[in-house]
Amino acid sequence: NGEVRVSWTNSPTNQEIRYIVYRSSSSFETTAQATRLNQTPLSQNSYVDLPANDGRYFYRAVAVSLADRASTPSALVNAISDRTAPQAS
Repeated sequence: NGEVRVSWTNSPTNQEIRYIVYRSSSSFETTAQATRLNQTPLSQNSYVDLPANDGRYFYRAVAVSLADRASTPSALVNAISDRTAPQAS
C-alpha cells in the first residue's frame, strides 16, 4: 500500500534519546536538504512513512537528547513506495 517502514539501532547511551526522521526524493547529506517527517521526536526506533506518490525515497534519522542536542544524521537508506498490487499472469 505504499508504506515504507524505516528502523534504526537505538543510540548507545544512558541518556533518554528521541529521534527525528527525514525524507527526500533524492540522496541528501544534511537535514536542510530533506523534509522532517515527525514534528514530535519519537521514543521508538522505527517510523512508518506513507509518501503521497510512489517512487524511491531516501531517509536519515537524527538522535536528539532531552536537552535538544542533535546528533549527526544516520547513514542514508532508501526504499521504494509502491501502491500497485502484484498480479499473477
